[in-house]
Amino acid sequence: MSEKNVSKMLFSNQEPQKIELALDSQLKDIEQKAQSVFNDGRRDALQEVLSGAGKMEAAQKKLQKLQNEVDAAYADGKRKAKELGVDLDSTTVGKNFKRAFNDVNDYITSSQSAVSKLRKFKL
Repeated sequence: MSEKNVSKMLFSNQEPQKIELALDSQLKDIEQKAQSVFNDGRRDALQEVLSGAGKMEAAQKKLQKLQNEVDAAYADGKRKAKELGVDLDSTTVGKNFKRAFNDVNDYITSSQSAVSKLRKFKL
């Protein structure tokens, strides 16, 4: 066997291995990049979810303040109506107070539920 043929055999046997190793290395790099992109996206999405939960908690606090305002206005209206000898609860205004209180209360309950769901959200 000539030296040229031996070199050719060695080279041709080595070349596919080099190509395989190069491709394998390239695939591993792609897999690592994909994992990094996914982990970054998951981290960023989780931060957004937690930010959303914080915003809903802030909204809930504002709703609770509104509920306190409705309560205070109702107590004041009840006192004034009593001075006039009127049963506030039997009037349209009294019914509107109850409706407003219930509406705000429903929003508070919904915001609590939303916060709970967001806090439990897993990525």
